[in-house]
Amino acid sequence: MHPWRDAVAPNSDADELARLTHFPGLVWVGLFLLVTISCLVLGGGWIIRPVLG
Repeated sequence: MHPWRDAVAPNSDADELARLTHFPGLVWVGLFLLVTISCLVLGGGWIIRPVLG
């Protein structure tokens, strides 16, 4: 781990999950990003569908 990461968020959700599961924190951050983007696309589709349809 990089020293600057300790100062920024040593107890982040990703860091906690990394300690519990032994998957790197970056994997969890990527998963969070994937879920967030998926929700954005799905929600945007729900909003746009009545306008286009």
